Amino acid sequence: MIITPLRIIDATEACNIGPAELRTRRVAFGAALALLIVALLAIVIGVLPVGVLPFLAPVAGGAVVSGLQVRNRFCVNYGLRGVVGMGEKAGAAVEADRGLRAAHLRRARGMVGWGVLAAGAWLVVAALVVSR
Repeated sequence: MIITPLRIIDATEACNIGPAELRTRRVAFGAALALLIVALLAIVIGVLPVGVLPFLAPVAGGAVVSGLQVRNRFCVNYGLRGVVGMGEKAGAAVEADRGLRAAHLRRARGMVGWGVLAAGAWLVVAALVVSR
């Protein structure tokens, strides 16, 4: 349990993010998804060349990571840095159990792995489409 000036936050392996941070990640996810959809539509109607597809791979990976952060209520950046129990106040949690920090690091690395996998899958599909 982490004590902040505002309230007590239960820092668990499953959650390290508060509502304000979730809103930010929802916006990032929505923006990345919208960019991918608009770009795909622009390619289909001929406004953008098909060769743009590989350059969208990081956006696809970022969309997956952002979506996972919202779904899992877990901030990858906080997890990678070993910060837990953030809630609404960034930097409020200064001390954390070593096991909890290790669990957050594993979880964050897994989520980044899914983003890398999504970007790689996007590149494979893009290469197949571009080569046609």
